[in-house]
Amino acid sequence: MFQKAKTFIVEVAAEMNKVSWPIKRGKDLKPAERYRELIDSTTMVIVSTIALAAYIGLVDVVLSSLMGLLIG
Repeated sequence: MFQKAKTFIVEVAAEMNKVSWPIKRGKDLKPAERYRELIDSTTMVIVSTIALAAYIGLVDVVLSSLMGLLIG
């Protein structure tokens, strides 16, 4: 039982070392420079989410209006 848990933890640690983290290393980098990729990715996700929500809302309003006209 403990051997399987140990093996799992070792494998997870090995996989985590393969991850490309979106943070640059370096003492001379400013925070905005260190996290640029992370900030850009987060901004893209937020903008995409807002755009998708607006699209779904617009389609909902249009379809609701059409249903209101059909049903009367």
